Amino acid sequence: MSIASLTEELNKLSISAEIFEEKTELNQELNLDHVEKSDEARMTLKDEIGSERRLITEKINKMIDPNLNMTKLSTPFYHIRSPAKPKEEIKKPSITDLSHQDNN
Repeated sequence: MSIASLTEELNKLSISAEIFEEKTELNQELNLDHVEKSDEARMTLKDEIGSERRLITEKINKMIDPNLNMTKLSTPFYHIRSPAKPKEEIKKPSITDLSHQDNN
C-alpha cells in the first residue's frame, strides 16, 4: 500500500472515531438526562406516597380518637349495671338489719 492510501484510510478511521465520540457523548447526555428525570419522577412519587400515607394516617386517627375517649366497658351487660355510688357511700360500710328474717 502506498502512503497516500494509508493516509486516506487513517483519515477515514479518524472521522469514524470522531463520529463515534460524538455519538457516545450524545448517548451519555441522553443517559444523564434520563437519570435526572428518573430521579425527579422517583422523588415526586415518593412525595405523593408520603402525602397519601399522611392522609390515611390522619383519617385513621380521626376514627380512633373518638373511640379512645369513650369509657370502655368490662362486660357486655353494661345496660343492667346499677348507678355508681357516691364516694360517701363507698367509704361508709353498710349495715344490714336482718332481724326481720327467720333464723330457722
